[in-house]
Amino acid sequence: MKNLKDYLEHQEKIWIDIYSKEDFTLFLQYAKENGCTWGHNKEIDPLKDKCNYYMSINNQLQLSFVPAYCWYIKASNSPQKYKFRELLGENK
Repeated sequence: MKNLKDYLEHQEKIWIDIYSKEDFTLFLQYAKENGCTWGHNKEIDPLKDKCNYYMSINNQLQLSFVPAYCWYIKASNSPQKYKFRELLGENK
């Protein structure tokens, strides 16, 4: 399994599809374990913080929300999109 720095090596940011609300806490824990913070370097608290189905992580390992309408826009400059379970090495 790659870590987030590997995915961000040549990219400004990536977008991640969490897909399942049941995975929100797991995603936040994964992000925290990979050194991510919220904007302004606020620490992630996986048990208290909330995320959304579509999240962004930039090459400074800062986590932010992606509005659903942006996720579905077909633009050539859109960041690379990944499914969260694929980042974990699963094929779901």
